[in-house]
Amino acid sequence: MSLSRRHLLAALAAGASPLAARAIDLPGRPVKIVVPFTPGGVGDVFARVAGEIMAKDLGQTVIVENKPGANQMLAAAAVGQAPPDGHMLYQATSTAILNPMLYKKLAYDPKSLKPLWIGIETPLIYVINPKVPAKTLSEFAAWARANAGKANYSSIGPGNVLHLGAEKLKQVGNFDMVHVPYAGRSADAINAVLAGDVEMMCTIAGQAVPFVQAGKLRGLAVTSAQRLPVLPDVPTAAEAGFPSLAVASWYGLYVHSATPDPVANKLRLAADKALADTAFRERFIAQGAVIAPPRSGAEVAHYVEENSRYWGEIIRAQKIELD
Repeated sequence: MSLSRRHLLAALAAGASPLAARAIDLPGRPVKIVVPFTPGGVGDVFARVAGEIMAKDLGQTVIVENKPGANQMLAAAAVGQAPPDGHMLYQATSTAILNPMLYKKLAYDPKSLKPLWIGIETPLIYVINPKVPAKTLSEFAAWARANAGKANYSSIGPGNVLHLGAEKLKQVGNFDMVHVPYAGRSADAINAVLAGDVEMMCTIAGQAVPFVQAGKLRGLAVTSAQRLPVLPDVPTAAEAGFPSLAVASWYGLYVHSATPDPVANKLRLAADKALADTAFRERFIAQGAVIAPPRSGAEVAHYVEENSRYWGEIIRAQKIELD
């Protein structure tokens, strides 16, 4: 057997290899990315930009279908119930791992989906109204302990990473705050902090960037491993003395769990092209995101598992459950 033939057979046997992935052709119809958000938001733009890059690499059309509703479960169900041939992808976020832990009844079987690719990580940021007498996360925790029952925080509702991030801060900071939810209305939640109706919010860093830059909100810490280029003066949670807060939300793609590995690998490699694309990187870095590193299928699964373990501990500790 020649050396090249041995290499070829080894590549075909290794489902994660680029050669094995390239040997698999998807049938000619378009690949569809089902987005659980309305058009125009970060998730929608993320799917469309990544889809355009994937289309060039795959040599076929990639379309986006918006299917918002039921805390992202309608989109998840559409993909989980589709044929497992790689033609339908679910644009997932951290909510994909939270829903099975929060809801007794789901609109889909979570085992019908598996993580395929992580594109961007969206660090959280702890922000306060500038009138609160605290310049650091430690000072805010001390102020909240000294003013028991007076500290409030807003969120877009229970059971999402923003709510859980604030609950984690309460836990590690050993203080209490009153949760003031705004039922999915992110603008209302952050406006409540701007107006001084509540003192604090844990939010996606990108949402807070213009307000922190303008001095309308005070950023106490970001949960990324390094400081964000768009907010260089805001320390990381580890720098602020709260290393256990170092976690991020994320945007990625899921595929039907029965999708053949060579097909999944082909799709993942096509999506990986976005991670090195200059326009893709600049667009999302400017919004406070961190570009994820390329990961193998096993590494993606491990990343999501670790993420699930982190949030699950908070959900169980706070006994959070949604109907």
